[in-house]
Amino acid sequence: GLEQRFHHNIGLSGRVAQVEVLKGRSVEGLVKLVTRSIKADFIYIDGSHMAADVMADAVLSWELLRPGGLMVFDDYLWPVFQASR
Repeated sequence: GLEQRFHHNIGLSGRVAQVEVLKGRSVEGLVKLVTRSIKADFIYIDGSHMAADVMADAVLSWELLRPGGLMVFDDYLWPVFQASR
C-alpha cells in the first residue's frame, strides 16, 4: 500500500511530470542520476539509519543539488541516535 499511496499523493500534487520514480537501493539510483547530470532544487534524504548509508546518500545527493538548493535529512535529531552527554 505504501507505493500506491505515494503515487496517489504525487497525483494530488499536480506534479506527476516532475517526478521520476526509481526503485532500488538509494546509492544505485543516485549514481544513475549523477551519471545523467540531473539537478534538483530540493532533496529529501530519508532512508537507512546507518551512518555510512546516510553519508553516501548525502555525498551523491550533493552532486545533484543546484546552487541555492535545499537538502533535508529526516530523523536527524532522533534521541536514540544522539551521543550521550
